Order: sequence, then structure tokens, then C-alpha cells
Amino acid sequence: QTLTLSNTNGRNLNPSVISSDVPLTTSSLRQLQDIFLYRISYTITQLLLPASLSNALSSAKVYVTRMLMLPTGQVLLGLNDLQLWVYTPDAASFPSLRPLIDSVTYSGRGQFLLTGKRLTGQSAGGSYGDDVESDQNYPIVQLKNGRSVYYAKTTNWSTTDVGTGRAVVTTNFCLKPRTPAGTYSMVVSAAGLKSAAVTVTIPSRVPTCP
Repeated sequence: QTLTLSNTNGRNLNPSVISSDVPLTTSSLRQLQDIFLYRISYTITQLLLPASLSNALSSAKVYVTRMLMLPTGQVLLGLNDLQLWVYTPDAASFPSLRPLIDSVTYSGRGQFLLTGKRLTGQSAGGSYGDDVESDQNYPIVQLKNGRSVYYAKTTNWSTTDVGTGRAVVTTNFCLKPRTPAGTYSMVVSAAGLKSAAVTVTIPSRVPTCP
């Protein structure tokens, strides 16, 4: 077993590796300020940052940094100013980790039932201690027709557990106002992981979300 140390201010993106036989007493943990302990099973590669971001990080306070997982799989980074940064991964996620849509049925009264697997993602998303919890362990439904993109409102999640594997999970969703009837390509995402698209037909005169 291996533990890695990473400075939370993001300046050291290539963490040092320590073995788990290092004694971690209460007093030694107090000395590890601004350090997280991780169990890592994948290779860690240092990110090459643009000079403007490196300069911004050099003067930023760690407690004002914010990260948010986007439905696209990208990460939105903010440093408590008017500038936002987007990290785009250079590889797709493993198919076995992505949400899977099994079926979509209309239950009446504007409510749809989506049944599938891993609809709550593999993590809760981004967080910073007790200051900020940007949790996204819930399904986000996207409907696309040509260049038009709509998002539905999900409710009644059967679970908010993460990494649910092959367990069947469900969620209800309803349509936002001005979502027209028609045939859509639908995906569901959670904490940055997106399903493969399925085709759904939205009937006419469906009531929208209350």
C-alpha cells in the first residue's frame, strides 16, 4: 500500500510518495498542514500550466480556490477573482465507470422515470474541507436536438451513494419550461462522468416542472 502527499495549494502537482509504514501519530499529523493523504493506484503526471495560471496560483490563498466538476468531464477552477480556468482531460473515462441508461419511461403528470446504473458517479465531486462542498453525486439529464441543448430537473434519486457498480438505480426528471416536444439525444452525467447517448421522444403537451 502506498500513500501520496499533495500540497493543497496546487503549486506542487507532482506529489511525493511515502510508504504506509511511516508512523502517523497525532503530533505528526498536526505538522502536515495543508497536506492531504491519498491512496493512489494510477500514475500521477505533473500538469503543464500556462504562465498566467502559474502566476495566479503563486499568490492565491488556498482557502479561496474552488473546483467544480462539469457535466462535460472538465474541471472549472476559480481563485476568488473574475478569471475562471477550465481543465480538459486528454483521455476518456473508463466505460465501466460511466453512467448507463437502461430505460426512460413517461409516468404521467410531467414525470419521467430514468432507470440505469452508476447514475450518481464515482465521487462526490469537488470539496474544500468544511468551507465548500461542490457535491455532484446526483444525475444531471441533458437533452440535445441539433444545436439546441436542454437540461431537465432530476428528483427522487434512489440513492446518492457513489460507485454503485451494477446496482440498478433510478431517478425522476421533469422538463424545464420551453422544452419543445420532439426526438432528443439524451445523456446523464454525475460528477463529470457522462453516459453514452440514447434516443428519447418527448410527447407533446407534457407538463413542465412545477
